[in-house]
Amino acid sequence: MAIFGSSSDLTTLELRSPLDNPAIPISSPAMWEYLTDGAPTASGERINEVNALQITTVYSCVTLLASMAGSLQLQLMERTESGHVEAFDTNLHYLLAVEPNPEMTGATFIETLVGCLAMGNCFCQLERNESKQVVALWPLNPLKTEPVRLSNGKLAFKTSDGEAAGCYRVVPAEDMIHVPLFSLSGRKGMSPIMM
Repeated sequence: MAIFGSSSDLTTLELRSPLDNPAIPISSPAMWEYLTDGAPTASGERINEVNALQITTVYSCVTLLASMAGSLQLQLMERTESGHVEAFDTNLHYLLAVEPNPEMTGATFIETLVGCLAMGNCFCQLERNESKQVVALWPLNPLKTEPVRLSNGKLAFKTSDGEAAGCYRVVPAEDMIHVPLFSLSGRKGMSPIMM
């Protein structure tokens, strides 16, 4: 009979919920995250993309990556008989480098996409005119957007971004640009923060 129990009992981490841990105040974001969603840690705090950005180091890393990418000059190249030349006079160049939508500059657009990608996924909805030409690019909140498989087997994207509370819309795959980080399914990137 061991005095303190078995040796495996001494090396096992105690995982208490924040409700049982007096060191975590009821006002803690982790407490509310525990009641809704989030990944448990050894301390009992729950971490997700939202409350992780409240940590200065995480916020600094994500914004540094995003702002550096946003500051880079975007060049859209066109292949010609004489080689590659920059395609200034195309609608796509204007959308990517100057004004992707009426509310953003090209730099803000790239910064937003890279910031979202640092969290695991970036989604961009394509707005098309009557002739199916792309006229605007709209980044979507990756915490409000996810890939779904429709009943006909086609891939689509369900998002509540820009919708009233409790409502969502389904965007067809041909109207979405989705860039995931490493993924086990190929459909949704794994968040480095959650991992």
